Amino acid sequence: MRKPVYLFMMFPYIAAVLLLSIVLISCYSIIDLNTDVDRARQSEMPIVIYYITPYYPNSAGGVDVSIGFINATDNIIKYTRFMVRAYNAVGEMELCEIRHRETSLLRCVGPLGPGKRDYGDWSNVWYNYAIRYIVLEYVKVTFMNGDEVIIKGEDLSLILASKFKSNKFYASYKGR
Repeated sequence: MRKPVYLFMMFPYIAAVLLLSIVLISCYSIIDLNTDVDRARQSEMPIVIYYITPYYPNSAGGVDVSIGFINATDNIIKYTRFMVRAYNAVGEMELCEIRHRETSLLRCVGPLGPGKRDYGDWSNVWYNYAIRYIVLEYVKVTFMNGDEVIIKGEDLSLILASKFKSNKFYASYKGR
């Protein structure tokens, strides 16, 4: 006669499978990111952007933006600036209803060492309920030694992680 197997008895096995899945997914992401950093280095690009998203407008119409990136050089980064432009759902530029601008310059302050990650989270970049996506216009990287690199146009694809298909980023819900 077989003993019954209760769900609580299976918990250690289920937990082990879930943990292994998380580890494998994390390793895959790290491998992809390392490949992107190698691609940026070969193209002499200073950073790799691995995360960028605007968020749907909050109750006051404020649109937040988050950007994550890695220093792909052997130098220390002093400042990283991201110029982004806001658009509505039908592809027309939208102005901030308070500042009356459709672009915003977002800045991260270093120092950021070689191979290190940084993350910027800007609140209420624009106030406008119609904003649904942003476009990355250019990135300016300033190093501690005073050298500067500006990435724009077709070169933007060289600093975006391979998971991104364009420099257009659609809004998502924050905290969901």
